[in-house]
Amino acid sequence: MKHANSAISAASECILKGELCIAMCIDQLSQGRSEMSDCLRSVEETVALCRAFLKLASLNSNSTKRLASICLEVCEACSRQCDKHSEHHEECGECSTACKNCVTEFKKLTA
Repeated sequence: MKHANSAISAASECILKGELCIAMCIDQLSQGRSEMSDCLRSVEETVALCRAFLKLASLNSNSTKRLASICLEVCEACSRQCDKHSEHHEECGECSTACKNCVTEFKKLTA
């Protein structure tokens, strides 16, 4: 599938950076910082969908392109959410960057 390898790489990086962001959010929430709850939910959704994308892409599934369009929307939302915290939390900034890279690659894949 055209551009799938680049999208797979971007999704893999998004999962990695997302997991680090999730760990930080959980730590912050355990310290009573409830403002991180929306970020945590957004990143959890992103990681779950990127994992599903990796699986479908590795199977060369006919559904890969459709899932990529959903992932694109979720990654855009996650990036916006993480940007809110990126000045104070490096993990959020790195997750946002990874999400933006995913958006770029998913747009190529769904074009």
